[in-house]
Amino acid sequence: MEIAYNRSLMTSSMILEAGEAPAEWEERMIANLKTDRVLFGEWGKENGRARVWYDITGKQSLQQFLEDAKLGYDLLADLLFGIYETVEQTESMLLCTDAILLMPETIFLDYRSGKVIFCYYPGYGKTLPEAFAVLMEYLLVHLDHGDEKAVKLAYDAYGRIPKGSIKMLADLLCTPYESEYGTDDGPADTVPAQRRGEPEQEEMQRQEEPPKHSKKRDGVLLIWKKKVRLPQVFDSVCKVCRGIWEKAGRRSSRTDGEGYVFAPEEDEPSSVMRPTVLLQEISRPPEGILRYEGNGACTDLKIEGESCVIGSDRTCECYVPSATVSRRHARITRRGELFFIEDLNSANGTYVGGALLNYRTRMSLEKNEIILLADEKFRFI
Repeated sequence: MEIAYNRSLMTSSMILEAGEAPAEWEERMIANLKTDRVLFGEWGKENGRARVWYDITGKQSLQQFLEDAKLGYDLLADLLFGIYETVEQTESMLLCTDAILLMPETIFLDYRSGKVIFCYYPGYGKTLPEAFAVLMEYLLVHLDHGDEKAVKLAYDAYGRIPKGSIKMLADLLCTPYESEYGTDDGPADTVPAQRRGEPEQEEMQRQEEPPKHSKKRDGVLLIWKKKVRLPQVFDSVCKVCRGIWEKAGRRSSRTDGEGYVFAPEEDEPSSVMRPTVLLQEISRPPEGILRYEGNGACTDLKIEGESCVIGSDRTCECYVPSATVSRRHARITRRGELFFIEDLNSANGTYVGGALLNYRTRMSLEKNEIILLADEKFRFI
């Protein structure tokens, strides 16, 4: 499916090639449907081709969100519940549930409401269970496998829902989460002692045994189960052997009835040759800086790593304390020596050299280029 985007001063739109236009009765049902889960497009023609426009202002696609983060339990649960609720609402108005787009690039996270939003697209060509199975395969790739709850929920949904009804999502989301550690609300003593980091009884008894001391017999230092460091033992043995060697004046050899006595060889001074390294041979990754030239409380932003998200959310790599900047406003990526910027469908837009960026459009940055994040001015240096 071909997807295009268009950005104006106040709105951002996603444009799809039109499939089947809704029937007259569907349009009446859509007009009366009260929902904040579904986006209904506007059908029209552009250059002689049928198109449908969706208003995605202030929303970010699930696909773009998962480019910067892993899918955890909270977002996965919201997504599955959103699918269930959307199916319930569309069925209640006798609308076709197969028209609910379940593609990651057409599922959106709303900045304002925090909800997951879906697009209604008649004539998609896939049944809802088929589309759901494809979506779950995509989500399993981007799943945070360190989140046990997310892993369990994702694989349960992937294995059970396509064989049954999407309405089973409600039962799946209400099932208490269980694992080998017990339920989330279970008592702490249900966790094995070893997993809580408590030593076993035998280990505790071994720790309580008093250390036995070393003894000296016939000028030889005997170490008997003393808890000392290996370097200390080696130094002690070397000192004894060195004293015996100095008294004898010669290296002792083995004779009948005598034990072995070892004398360490004298350490020879060593020198390490370090070649001179030319400064021009040291490769450093390029660094980009957004120098703040506005009148607010913002500071310069240093671009580090391969990808950097800029926004008013403190979890962003580049934090901008401004009310006009969206929580996840823009992203800068580095490819070799080049830097690229893209707008994350922010509310007030991103301007590069005076041009407003479309959603999902990357633009390369030049030195001394002016960047506007809403009304906050930066210069790329």
